[in-house]
Amino acid sequence: MKNKGVIFDIEYAWGALQKICEASEYIEPILDIRVLSDDEVGRYLHRGRLRMDVALKLFQRSGYFVHLQHFDYRMGFKGANALMSKTSGHSPEFLIVAHHDYCAGVGAEDNASGLAVLVALAEALRETSHPVAFASFDLEEIGLFGSKHFVNCFGSDVSKRFPVVIALDCIGSGKDVVVCKKVWGAESDSELIDNFQKAASRQLGETFTVGSFDYFNSDHVPFAQRGSRTMHITSCDYEAALAGGDAFTEDDCRSDGSVAHTKFDIPERIRIENLKKVGEALCAFIEETKLEHFA
Repeated sequence: MKNKGVIFDIEYAWGALQKICEASEYIEPILDIRVLSDDEVGRYLHRGRLRMDVALKLFQRSGYFVHLQHFDYRMGFKGANALMSKTSGHSPEFLIVAHHDYCAGVGAEDNASGLAVLVALAEALRETSHPVAFASFDLEEIGLFGSKHFVNCFGSDVSKRFPVVIALDCIGSGKDVVVCKKVWGAESDSELIDNFQKAASRQLGETFTVGSFDYFNSDHVPFAQRGSRTMHITSCDYEAALAGGDAFTEDDCRSDGSVAHTKFDIPERIRIENLKKVGEALCAFIEETKLEHFA
């Protein structure tokens, strides 16, 4: 097992998660955001923006350029995405993404867990030359509204600008961290998964479960549809949960341990070892992988 050159600071990630959740109002599970009244939509967007702003301050503290992108959601309401990179240029980069809106509890699992790992990865990579950018998307919970807008802005060039896109969504509360083979019809790139697994094994002695389920959506899907090589990491093992008949239980966590979309989506249910495993594995992958190979 090799020593890693880039160090992922799990305490930094945990602190970021706490800050994001402290800025988040507790809400009862929202089953369908699309049917909310105008007043409720305004509050929903405001809550997500507060979380994004916490993350952006941490990115800026680590020296990243922040590019905000506002877009129309419905009449009178705008969503907001953010792209964070170490340069203001337009060279190809790995893109690691998460969403900042949430629909239950304080969104610790869904998706402060993904945002926190993004922030800590940015800090770990700040002094390196690795071509990595990060993005935070709005309105994921209504069908990837923010990430679809982001991809549409880049058009046919999105796969050239971001040849590799990795989505982190609900990585904190499940008993196992899972790499999804397929999400919403979008196939994860098999070579990308293989490189990720090999880097995690060589540097950390870790392996990841690779799931075959296709039961939910995630922000990498619009990129996959435009030709980027993508991968999705989660800890919500819906395949196992559906087998147990409890995939959408709101009264408690599911059999796989996940609490996304339940009233228990709070920091106390987050497994810090999940965040550590994902963050360290991504550092190992980025260190070992040449972007040109996938471009």
